[in-house]
Amino acid sequence: MPTRRQFIRSAVAGGAVAALAPVLAYGQTDNPVKRDGYDAPASAPTTVAADGIAPAGTIDWHNHWVSPRSAALLAKIDLTNAGPRVPGAPFPSLPRGNSTMLTGIDQRLEHLAAVGVDRQVICWATTTGWDAVLTADQAKPVWSAFNEDLSDLTRRHPDKFSGYAVVPTSDIDWAAEELDRAYSQLGLIGAVLPVGALQTLEGAKALTPIFDVTEKYKGILYLHSGPAYHTVPGQTVLQTPLGDAPSQRYNLEWSATYARGVVTLTQTDFLDKYPNTIIHVAMLGGQTPFLFSALTTQQLPEGAPDPLQRLRRVYLDASTTTAPHTLDLAVRTIGADRILFGSDFGAVPSIAPIVSAVRHSTLTEQEQHQVFVDNGRILFAAKGQPRGPKVG
Repeated sequence: MPTRRQFIRSAVAGGAVAALAPVLAYGQTDNPVKRDGYDAPASAPTTVAADGIAPAGTIDWHNHWVSPRSAALLAKIDLTNAGPRVPGAPFPSLPRGNSTMLTGIDQRLEHLAAVGVDRQVICWATTTGWDAVLTADQAKPVWSAFNEDLSDLTRRHPDKFSGYAVVPTSDIDWAAEELDRAYSQLGLIGAVLPVGALQTLEGAKALTPIFDVTEKYKGILYLHSGPAYHTVPGQTVLQTPLGDAPSQRYNLEWSATYARGVVTLTQTDFLDKYPNTIIHVAMLGGQTPFLFSALTTQQLPEGAPDPLQRLRRVYLDASTTTAPHTLDLAVRTIGADRILFGSDFGAVPSIAPIVSAVRHSTLTEQEQHQVFVDNGRILFAAKGQPRGPKVG
């Protein structure tokens, strides 16, 4: 059986970017021995083919970094007797070696120059599963350190990086306080949340203090793969069946978690209280484009809200699930003006395959430019966020 590293390398090399989704979805298996073994890809290439070079002004909205202090703090945490977590949640993992999550910023900047990406909006990878297992006392110093490190990075490179804070779901009130600090003092533009926390309206309501702070600052909440702490209600149990097409079934369940989160936020009245909050969803929202495109064939009851129009309350990013045909479906369903370019850099070694997937889709040149450049610029400008890319 190939190793995780071999699988990732062969998938990217062969252009099968969509095949990475089940591997990267929830990180490692339930095995404490492997908790430091997140074997992310090696350092990024600095030369790429022409179709892997993005247009000038491209913003990468989906990529990951592990800061030095947060990595050091997590490495010291003993999870031998970890408490309860959502069934199916992975045992946490950390990158190691020359992973692109850990390599120096100089290497990252070299790769961005090689692929033509002007700016990245960086976040923690909730995929790694730490939020699901860390108690509030364990999580607070780690996430504070990460947010401060990320703030320092964006201040040192204001034209290249913006950042999403990470906050714990084990203590929602403290998370809201930390997010307020991230907006008001650290200059970050939003926060990343594990999509597992938003599987139901009950779960979303548990996160109300986080949404309240984001609305106050007209910020962004980014839904990324991963489970939340076990006290967040309504979470879906992810199964990894043995035999009987396990990778396909796991991919199906994983992508459904995104769709459930999108349904929670767009097809209920929850977001009505938050007109100034932007919702950004990773991986094209998993099954979201297929689910909502199917609704176009159904006759709605008289007076019922249009589910497709409500769907446009969110942005979806095109990242490692992006084969050309999946992007085509997403654009035809939600509109090119609601798709952001994202690469999942850090979990994959190169941004170029994702750029190539966009270029080989059926999107018009104008639609491609919207995805790569325009939508991100408009989002930054509309929200008046600090240190955003220049518009025009």
